[in-house]
Amino acid sequence: MIIFWVMLAWIGGTAAILGSLMTIASLLLWTIKGNWQGRLKVLGFSIGCAIVGFLLLRLIPFSVL
Repeated sequence: MIIFWVMLAWIGGTAAILGSLMTIASLLLWTIKGNWQGRLKVLGFSIGCAIVGFLLLRLIPFSVL
């Protein structure tokens, strides 16, 4: 059970960190001319990834012992 908890916490933390960094990077891409539809897809995916990561961290109890 503890291994399952650690795996979910690790996945949630990774998704939250990477999603947040991808959101910042995709917002910085708006300063460059280009395809805005592709930027919206990347922005939507990164926000979704960050939300899922934070929800996983919020819903998983701190300790299952």
